[in-house]
Amino acid sequence: MAKKAYSPDPKAETIKRIQRTEAYAEKVRQLFAATVNEILALNKSVPTLDEGVMYSFDGDNMRIQKKVEALLRQLHSTTTTAIKKGITLEWEKANDACDKLISSCFGKEVLSSPEFSAWNNRNMAAMNAFANRTENGLNLSKRIWQSVQQLRDEMEIAMTVAIGEGDSAQSISRKVRQYLNNPDLMFRRFRFKKGEDEQGKPIYGRKWKKRIKDEKTGKYRWIDYDRSDYKTGSGVYKSSAKNAMRVARSETNIAYRRADNERWQQMDFVLGQRIQLSKNHPRPDICDKLQGDYPKDFVFDGWHAQCFCFATPILMDEEEMAKVTAAFLKGEKYTPRGKQITEYPANFKHWVRDNKENILASRSRGTEPYFIRNNSAAIDEILNPKPKELTIAEKAALRHEARTPEQEAAIRNAWAERQKKHQQIKTAANNIAKVAGDYGEVDYSTLQKYIDAGDLSAMQTETKKVAQAILAAKKAEQALADIIPNVHSWHQQFTMAELQGVYDAVKSKIEGWSGLSLEQQAKKLHFEAYDFLGGNMKGVQQKYATWKVSQEAYIKKLDAVNYKIAIKQVTEELDAVKQWSAEHPKSLNVAKLLSDAEQAVNSNAELSIIKSKTSLAVAEYQKRLAEQARRDAKKGATMKASTLPSISKEEIDRLLALYESEMVDDADNRLRQYTERIWATLTKEERIILTKYTQTYSYLNEPLRGISYYGARAREEFEHDLPILTRAIEKFAMPQNTVVRRGVSNFTIDSLGYDLGNLKKGDVFVDKGFLSTAVHRHKGFSESYNLVIVVPKGAKGVYAEPFSHYTDYHKFDYDDGVIWDGKSVEKINSEMEWIGQRGCQFKVLKKQGKTIYLQMIGQLQ
Repeated sequence: MAKKAYSPDPKAETIKRIQRTEAYAEKVRQLFAATVNEILALNKSVPTLDEGVMYSFDGDNMRIQKKVEALLRQLHSTTTTAIKKGITLEWEKANDACDKLISSCFGKEVLSSPEFSAWNNRNMAAMNAFANRTENGLNLSKRIWQSVQQLRDEMEIAMTVAIGEGDSAQSISRKVRQYLNNPDLMFRRFRFKKGEDEQGKPIYGRKWKKRIKDEKTGKYRWIDYDRSDYKTGSGVYKSSAKNAMRVARSETNIAYRRADNERWQQMDFVLGQRIQLSKNHPRPDICDKLQGDYPKDFVFDGWHAQCFCFATPILMDEEEMAKVTAAFLKGEKYTPRGKQITEYPANFKHWVRDNKENILASRSRGTEPYFIRNNSAAIDEILNPKPKELTIAEKAALRHEARTPEQEAAIRNAWAERQKKHQQIKTAANNIAKVAGDYGEVDYSTLQKYIDAGDLSAMQTETKKVAQAILAAKKAEQALADIIPNVHSWHQQFTMAELQGVYDAVKSKIEGWSGLSLEQQAKKLHFEAYDFLGGNMKGVQQKYATWKVSQEAYIKKLDAVNYKIAIKQVTEELDAVKQWSAEHPKSLNVAKLLSDAEQAVNSNAELSIIKSKTSLAVAEYQKRLAEQARRDAKKGATMKASTLPSISKEEIDRLLALYESEMVDDADNRLRQYTERIWATLTKEERIILTKYTQTYSYLNEPLRGISYYGARAREEFEHDLPILTRAIEKFAMPQNTVVRRGVSNFTIDSLGYDLGNLKKGDVFVDKGFLSTAVHRHKGFSESYNLVIVVPKGAKGVYAEPFSHYTDYHKFDYDDGVIWDGKSVEKINSEMEWIGQRGCQFKVLKKQGKTIYLQMIGQLQ
């Protein structure tokens, strides 16, 4: 005996749904109200307007304009999200009701039974499609945006009126909220005499006026104002909040109905749906005319906007439900029988026919009601019913009577074509069987049986099945081809399951090495391929029949990694050439050879070709460098003073915060690659002089700073090294804003007339020497004063830690000719030096005790 169907009071359930819908709408109203309050709070004083000028947020200062735009975008986002959440909740509510209906009829076990999965599908894809659908070209987000834009227009109108009336920011704020709640308060219609008729009697008209406050008298007066200028968008209401609330009500209400409709169409025991009036129905209208029993595929979203009529499912009799339950208890499935409702109610058909012209007109405008749009096929069938379909015999008789001799000949030709097609079927079957023989796991025995029997129909069907099996096997092989080479050949020796096992094992190891450098990956891959598998470690060759497959997979990956390593090296060489070429566009030979090399890299050419083309480009580039060095030596390498770009206060604050928190390794990683890239472009002499500077610099900086140098180095060294070092550092343009520090003793700044300790915010001074600093707050020298220097992007200076003499126990030494190779990473020592170009100009940002914050604003001054 079937259980009694779940049957709650539909009108009570509708009232609950209405209450939920109103809650969603109220949430939207609150969001709009909160946004209005936030926008009004932006005006701390009363704006002033010229006579006849409308208030506009675009006319305010840029800060308020941007804040208003941000608040409106936030309102759009939160409102859209709130409505979508309401849609999801109503969809779930409807599905919960359907679950209760199913379990009340057949028991809760049916809800988790795979045999009844079609009944239990919650149709989330349909929900997402509903939420993302468009109405008249507008999706939900765009419809809400219309209301948000309308709110902006409303507030500008209300502000215009309120500014004319209010005498304080608080008063204006209060009046704006009042006008937004009741827009018509901003306007009034006045009667005026506009002429006389033929008998001399006055003719009166009406016009709209806007209320403003007369600044001279302090009294209110009305000025002509066309209320039609107060545009409220395409919504039904003049209030943007009400329009958005209307969208919230409609969308959540429709979502509930759509979820019901989707589930009912999946339930065999639902025969149709009954559409009834709700308790909230105030007066007779279209709802009374169209209530009745409808097919279950009729999509009912309501008869009109914010319609709260409700639909209930019409179920089959209890006897059929009992059969479903009995079959389920036996582990069987029974498809219930019942007469489905397929005809539409007579009152609905009459209404459609009576309103044909209105329906067609609304369709042409794109404004037809949801129930017309969503059931267009049914509406068209009522308006233009199809003629009764003829029987097969009647159709054949008509065709026979209408045939001409030419058509009879065509039939004979068709027969010949059929014979040709039969031969094609046989050929295709034999070809597929032959290919299938190359795939050991594809069973084509049934196809061969049909070929031998000459069964064309079965042969054609089975050919498609075997072809699909071959295609599936090919796809399975292709899925392994990114790791295993020659998959098809290996597939002829091993099953797909065995190959999949190799693939998974190799892939797991390769992915485990993904965080390693390319060089480390190459070592791992070489060990696996040649030492472990090739060397038969742990008897792997006897343990796994597929060991050669694994070996080939590792070798393939090793080749790919080695290629990447080579390309990486090539790219690094070309980067230096590329930078130089960009700075010297007239050097066409370098540009041409560089282009050839880059094209070879980008087209994944053979490595030998790439290296050959790269060598040509690098050789030409180095030739030009040597020529440039000779020219610079003759000219004395004179450099021009530079002014550095300014940095905003916000960016300076960000940089100083990073400076206070950055770890040593992070600072090194941030700057090391930049040094590596430019180092490759330097001449050998420039590299030596840079290394020399990290060992000794007094012979350069003391003369530059006007200090007498008493060291052992001759003046000739100063004159020789200065232009080379200047030129080398000039090649290092900082790729980012950064902060460095420098510990110094107190000294007198001649240009200011006082010493370092008396510096004031805004002071500007120049240090004529090269600038030795540290890139980390805990590195470099400590003296009585700590200079924290903000260095802008583009400033010339080099991170010297990679090649410094004081890195890793004096490894690099210019006297011994031991110079950094441009790649090795040594142990970081105590300096982490950054060398700035000589003649740096500084501006004092602030002082905190003995810490002075400076901004570098120029170089070579």
